[in-house]
Amino acid sequence: MKENVNLVLLNKNYLFFKRYCGKIRIFNCYHISSMGFWGKLFRLIINDIGIIMNGLFFDGWYKKLKKGEKVIFFDEVSLRPRMIKIMNKYYKQCVLYLWNPVCSIRTFKNIYKVRCPICTFSLQDSKRYRFSYVGTFYSCLKEDYRNQEHIKYDFLFVGKNKNRYNRILKFEELVSNKYTSFIRVISDKDKMVPYNQYLSYVLNSKCLVEFIQREESCETLRVMESIYFNKKLITENASVSKMPYYNSKNILILTEFTSIEEINSFMQTESDFSSYDFFRSFYSLDSFVERILMEVFNT
Repeated sequence: MKENVNLVLLNKNYLFFKRYCGKIRIFNCYHISSMGFWGKLFRLIINDIGIIMNGLFFDGWYKKLKKGEKVIFFDEVSLRPRMIKIMNKYYKQCVLYLWNPVCSIRTFKNIYKVRCPICTFSLQDSKRYRFSYVGTFYSCLKEDYRNQEHIKYDFLFVGKNKNRYNRILKFEELVSNKYTSFIRVISDKDKMVPYNQYLSYVLNSKCLVEFIQREESCETLRVMESIYFNKKLITENASVSKMPYYNSKNILILTEFTSIEEINSFMQTESDFSSYDFFRSFYSLDSFVERILMEVFNT
């Protein structure tokens, strides 16, 4: 990477980032984010009365921005009034990246106040809202888990209900006579399983199963996991069949008409993960940032 680039998010210790050791600098949004409730309350108060103390509250990215370096803001921190004001002041150096679907961003209405370029992980949102499409990324976690693989399950699904229960139950009944499955549907009111715990289930499974909640991007988290951990994938997301990583030996599109015979044939077919090394590199954090720089700044 030819120039200094900075990422800004709420928690740089998130599993996807904490083991990154490349040239990209990753910052928390706030210095005092670790102060918990009182720190958040203090920030809200000074925001309301209009006091600007950016140097005190923001992490090191703010000084990098003032020095002319480029900063990529993730949507989880970037649609608040103070952040929008900063992005608009330095709009030639800033990029707003939407890591979530537009329909799930509560403060999305504020996006119309943003002057800097906007990129998204979602091909559908890029077309609908005319954002730049740069796809997604996935941290190289495979090294951490390489020696933990021990296959116990044929199929894996862990997720919240979100109006998918009947489809999940139908699939579970379809495969129950022949296969061992780990299928856990979590109440929408309960917390999700910690991601590192979920990854242990991934390593213990032959095939991941994905039930979509709505119109999904081609590059969902389940897709990334299947690529990084060399797993078969059964998904309702038909758009993946148009993607370069698609291989019918590795991915089966699930519909209401899918039969147990089709599933048997898919599971008995030897997988071909030979292209996945390329895609693991393509979806690395470094490659992701390079795509943004090329798309937005032509560098």
